Amino acid sequence: MAEVRKILGHADVAASTVVTAYDVPASTEAIVSSIVFCNRGTAAVLCAMVITADYTGQPSDSYIYWDLAIPTDDTFVATIGITLSANDQIRVAGSSAAASSVSVNVFGVQIS
Repeated sequence: MAEVRKILGHADVAASTVVTAYDVPASTEAIVSSIVFCNRGTAAVLCAMVITADYTGQPSDSYIYWDLAIPTDDTFVATIGITLSANDQIRVAGSSAAASSVSVNVFGVQIS
C-alpha cells in the first residue's frame, strides 16, 4: 500500500450550506493530521465541521465542531488524528454570509 503525505482537500465555507472539504476516494484510506480554518474576511464567523461515513448524510452525532468561532483575520488549526475509510467525507458550513471568506484546508496521509 502506498502512503502519500499531501494536501488532502480544501474548500471555501458557505453560509448555511454544507460543502465537502475532502472526499476519500474509493479503495483508499486516509489519516488526517490537521485541519486549518482561515478567516480572510472582516467579520467573525461561526463554522461547523462534520465527518460523514460512506455518504451517509450528516448525522448530528458526527459533528466535530459546532459554532467554532473564527475571529476576523485569524486562523484556527486543529491538530487532530482522524482516520477515514473510502467514501468518508469531511464537510464544513458557516453561519452567515461572511462564511464565504473562510478557507478550510485538510492535510494528512492518503493510503491506497
